[in-house]
Amino acid sequence: TVEPTAAGEIYRTVRVEVLSPAGDIAGPPVELRVAAIPGAVAYEVRLLEVDGTELWREVSPVPAIPVPPAIAAAALPAKTLVWQVVAKDNRQHVVAESGDVRFRVQPR
Repeated sequence: TVEPTAAGEIYRTVRVEVLSPAGDIAGPPVELRVAAIPGAVAYEVRLLEVDGTELWREVSPVPAIPVPPAIAAAALPAKTLVWQVVAKDNRQHVVAESGDVRFRVQPR
């Protein structure tokens, strides 16, 4: 949301509602999906190791971002991965963030 002040506009971010993946999942993700954010024109996604090492980054105009097969292959059974989404408006201001979302493929 935007709040006007004497010094200009102050942007307050809201939380991105994460739809999938989160928690224990049956198999590697084929997409990262969040709820659409009003006013967002870009969704920046980062996939990370638990130590913060970035595996992949993508920017998409839609809130469902396909995961390339080579990246999905990093989701090994019992290995926890973290992803984050930042939604931005047409001026590249952050309008919403997900924070860290953890998931792992369940061992078979």
